[in-house]
Amino acid sequence: MEDRDAWTLGGLAQQVGAGVALESLLRGSPVLIVRLGDELGSPRINTPSQGVKQKSPLRDTALGPADGGATTVAKGVSPLGEMAFPGNRVASLEKSSRNPFSSMITVGRAANNDVWLKAGQVSKIHAFLFPPAAGEGWVLQDNGSTNGTRLDGVALEPKARVPLAPGAEIEFAGVVTHFLDEPGLSLILGMIAGDDD
Repeated sequence: MEDRDAWTLGGLAQQVGAGVALESLLRGSPVLIVRLGDELGSPRINTPSQGVKQKSPLRDTALGPADGGATTVAKGVSPLGEMAFPGNRVASLEKSSRNPFSSMITVGRAANNDVWLKAGQVSKIHAFLFPPAAGEGWVLQDNGSTNGTRLDGVALEPKARVPLAPGAEIEFAGVVTHFLDEPGLSLILGMIAGDDD
């Protein structure tokens, strides 16, 4: 599965079910699962080229299931069930070659972000994710965005850095995501594979 810009949880579950090792797909990077919902409208997501040299810009991939099925999570589903919806998009937190900020992963509406959330309510450079350094884990920082960033339901102070734990829910101006490491993603993919049986 080379086209990481089109990753969905369902697609990853199929790849892993076919024998592709998850660690070879992720290459040690955690992911953001972008949860679908009515509030999203038609945002798009672009993720890094993962080292593949491209002469043209990466294409936009509409947030929505690749198979044309349901586009929203059913009401009343548990938070874990919402996270495990097969149509949810997966953004690898691997550095993009198109982004000049080498020490961080950027998230925002502008096309040169590492994780591009093309949604009107998201700021151009909405937030930063800092990889582990000096014995610390991943860190999240809101960039003074117009509509704010929430971590596990708590609004972040602009420019304040907060630690991220696997499984954390991050909301970028209404676009809900979940931060997962490889074991967490493996668990979610297992849930999806179990639903197919």
